[in-house]
Amino acid sequence: MPIAFLTFAAIFTQLCELASAVKADSPGQRNEFCVTGTVSYVVGYHEDLRHVIVEDGTNAVDIQGYAKAPPRTGDVVCIEGCIEPRDTGARAQFSRFVVLCHANASAPVSGTVAEIMSGKHDYRRAHLIGEVRDVVPSGTDPCWNYLSLVGDENLYYVPIPTRGARLEELVPLVGCIVRLDGYPDPHNGSYRFLDERRFVVADLAHITVLARPPADPFENSP
Repeated sequence: MPIAFLTFAAIFTQLCELASAVKADSPGQRNEFCVTGTVSYVVGYHEDLRHVIVEDGTNAVDIQGYAKAPPRTGDVVCIEGCIEPRDTGARAQFSRFVVLCHANASAPVSGTVAEIMSGKHDYRRAHLIGEVRDVVPSGTDPCWNYLSLVGDENLYYVPIPTRGARLEELVPLVGCIVRLDGYPDPHNGSYRFLDERRFVVADLAHITVLARPPADPFENSP
């Protein structure tokens, strides 16, 4: 490890170990970690609560925690915490972090929707292109809104924090072809969804409109 930062006997000191443990999804175990990696994406969705995506070029993992001054994209961090057991799946939670230096984060993954959402790129920053079919608020959590996005003839849910995009700001996107800048998340974290893999976006600034629907719905009809 690059610095003396460990305050307990961590079980996981490599990012690959932490990523494998989270992927194994063993809700009955609470294991500590202290790992080093580069921040590739940050999502703030409730007060100081953050999703921080940390990667090392080979592995990537979502580590949640409270931070008034969260790390920035490109920060190389030593981050400490534990894997919290949950009925809906284990999650890595950080208790503190130290920024070691700043570097260039990896370029976003690009490809077809099916490729990006296949599971090969979970927790990796990616660009996803599709058509927005609907926009709805969460039925139980006021911190989130949802886009439904169709790409490669499949429907995917896209959670976006309400603090990053109000519902009235998202409604005009219905019918648009958009490019989303975010990451695939294999944990649904809720009993309300049957789908396992979603695409998380931080805010409206991470949505680019590529094409808008015609003003006249019959404009392109034969």
